[in-house]
Amino acid sequence: MDFLQAECDQREKWYSTQYSLGPIPEDWLALWREGGAEHAEALHLPRPNPFIPTQFDMIQVGWHRGGVVMLISVVVLVTVWAVHWPHLQVLLL
Repeated sequence: MDFLQAECDQREKWYSTQYSLGPIPEDWLALWREGGAEHAEALHLPRPNPFIPTQFDMIQVGWHRGGVVMLISVVVLVTVWAVHWPHLQVLLL
């Protein structure tokens, strides 16, 4: 029976994923042992992502800056407030 065509005769207990166990063909093992050097340049870590934040400090905003606070909605487990400062608009949940 071909390795890729093997019938799955076992099931994993948590998600019922089917699988089978069997020997890895010798030609695959030889390819893995010998053929990796020519493709090693293609393997690398990704470049740094400039969109992932690195600073997680909280912005200190005081209520004394003349803002207007409005209660928008109160439902079970959720209260929505809108806070408006002339120079900044923030929605707090």
